[in-house]
Amino acid sequence: MTQLDCNVTNCMHNSNDCCCKAKIEVEGSSANEKCETCCGSYDKKGEGSYSNSMDRDPSKATEVNCKATNCMYNVGGYCDAEHIGINGSKASSSDQTECGSFRCR
Repeated sequence: MTQLDCNVTNCMHNSNDCCCKAKIEVEGSSANEKCETCCGSYDKKGEGSYSNSMDRDPSKATEVNCKATNCMYNVGGYCDAEHIGINGSKASSSDQTECGSFRCR
């Protein structure tokens, strides 16, 4: 399972740079650069929302479904990297996030 570091602090699934979702989805089916990817599992943390109450306790071990078919770590629609980072510390929507570990084939 991929070890995930997430600095998207405005996401309701983020807790201490870990993700509380059991799996996330990286989007960017035609991406050739990391800025053309995003975390499709991003949900904006809002006033009155229950942060991190979705799937589980925060964990670095996270299943990553990957739609970025041009990424060297995409194997059959899943991320095969040992470790990735999701970036977008000031993100207010999923398109302001990116897979910082994306590497074009």
